[in-house]
Amino acid sequence: MIQRVIPQHDQVQYLDFGGAPQVHGILTAHGKPMPNHVLLLGEPLSYHYGTFCSYTQTNEFGHFIFQGVVSGIHTLYYKHPTLEEQWVKLRTIDMGGDDLDLGTLQAIEQK
Repeated sequence: MIQRVIPQHDQVQYLDFGGAPQVHGILTAHGKPMPNHVLLLGEPLSYHYGTFCSYTQTNEFGHFIFQGVVSGIHTLYYKHPTLEEQWVKLRTIDMGGDDLDLGTLQAIEQK
């Protein structure tokens, strides 16, 4: 997992890099797990900008976990398997202080 902190308006955001709370789930396509896919949890308007950004990768069963997710509104993206540097929005979440199970998420077809 990779996370970053970007200062804004001369203020630094301090984050706990790891541990609870967690966001987890399973990424599928056509009902089958998507193994070894990169996921990004970041800002709702653009994955390029913001104060919080975290990456993880699915395991061989499509399972993923983001650890140490800060409270707030975040959007989950996955890296398109065939189009380089294209991120596909999966869903937006409202993260509180507890773990969040997203269940099984269906990848969206992009052409």
